[in-house]
Amino acid sequence: MEVKTGVTLSKLCPAMNPALEILERLHLFLGTNFVITSTHDGAHHERSYHWTDHAFDFREYPPTNARLLAMAKEQLPKGFRILLESTTTPHFHVEFHPEEKVK
Repeated sequence: MEVKTGVTLSKLCPAMNPALEILERLHLFLGTNFVITSTHDGAHHERSYHWTDHAFDFREYPPTNARLLAMAKEQLPKGFRILLESTTTPHFHVEFHPEEKVK
C-alpha cells in the first residue's frame, strides 16, 4: 500500500483499519498495488463520509476492478461499502457506516 503525497491516514477513524488490512491482503493475493488517494482532503460532497473520517479513496495498479470489487464486498465486515467510482479517473471509494449494518 502506498499513500499519495499530501494525503494522511492519521485522521482516519480507527474503525477504518479492518478495511485497510483486508485491502492490503487482497492486493497481495492479486499481485497488484494500491494507492490511497484521498481521506479527509480533496473535493467531496458536503455530506461525504470523508469529512467524518469514515472514508477513503484509492486506485489500484494494474487495475482488476471487477475482481477486486467482488472480493472486497465479500470480505469487508458489515457496515462497510466499497464502490467503483467513475469520475475523471476511475477509483474505489470505501466508507464505513457505524449506524448501519450494510455491505
